[in-house]
Amino acid sequence: MKCMKRKKLKKILYVLFSLFLFDRYAYPLIHYSIPPIYVKKAIKSKKIQKLCKTDLYLKFLKDDLKTPLSVLKLAHLVTAKYLTYVPHIDFPFKERRDAFEKGEADCSFYSIFVYSNYLYIVEKLGLNHLKDKVRLVTGYVSTEDVSGAHRWVEYKEDGAWKVYETTDDIFESCEFLCPSKKSIEEELKLVENLNEGNYYGLTYIHFKNGELKRGANLKNIIFNKKGLAQLVIETLKNRDY
Repeated sequence: MKCMKRKKLKKILYVLFSLFLFDRYAYPLIHYSIPPIYVKKAIKSKKIQKLCKTDLYLKFLKDDLKTPLSVLKLAHLVTAKYLTYVPHIDFPFKERRDAFEKGEADCSFYSIFVYSNYLYIVEKLGLNHLKDKVRLVTGYVSTEDVSGAHRWVEYKEDGAWKVYETTDDIFESCEFLCPSKKSIEEELKLVENLNEGNYYGLTYIHFKNGELKRGANLKNIIFNKKGLAQLVIETLKNRDY
């Protein structure tokens, strides 16, 4: 009788432990193990630069783009001229596609556009040493107002990765079709890295050895305090990203 109870207890403990592991690691493992084909395809798409008219901006600021952050700000600016950030474009897929065709995007596509423009600019201007200084990150964010799944970009400065929030609409409306060095510089001065809150990057896409590769932030994956269940609940409750 005692032997049966022990076996039953072991099974219960095994199930509970398995559920704990699944809850804790399912979200990052899904993102890492399944190749984000559509993300890489979108990043490499020349259509993004055509839509954003990225080339119009390069001739004015070629000599000013020397750091990852300066290029990232310009990539954000040209993206903001085409896309408007709109939260809640999650489900169904048709809703996201229709909004995208109107020039609207959620955090996922917005950050993809910014990252794609960043890579395009550094390649176009021969700044290849800056390619691996910015990465596209997937994880979750927790602030006073919102909490849930999110996507953003990060840039490397002084040996550390810093969050760059792409969903902040901080640009005024300059002439998009006829930009000038003055108008672009004035708008870039408005850029503030508004990333208040706790960002937990779990997986990322980055440029390495001439190719886009996947990576994982093992520290955040192992030591984060949230699991899949809590993340899903918070995302459904506060879908502002």
